[in-house]
Amino acid sequence: MTIAVLRAKNKISQAELARLLKVSRPTIARWEKDVNEMRLIDLKRMAAIFAVNWMTIENERSVIDENDDDMGGV
Repeated sequence: MTIAVLRAKNKISQAELARLLKVSRPTIARWEKDVNEMRLIDLKRMAAIFAVNWMTIENERSVIDENDDDMGGV
């Protein structure tokens, strides 16, 4: 499911989701429009808010795992 669908099903506005995740409302909008990369921790927190597995949140965007030490051969 997309973020927008999850928000609609749970009757949560972008502003309310932003408050719960401690990010700005424009950040939520950018995630929904697939403009910004989402941190893995934010994705997992969002999944907890919506009571879904984080892997079920559709996102074709990149997700940044801040705990990933692999530099990809760099």
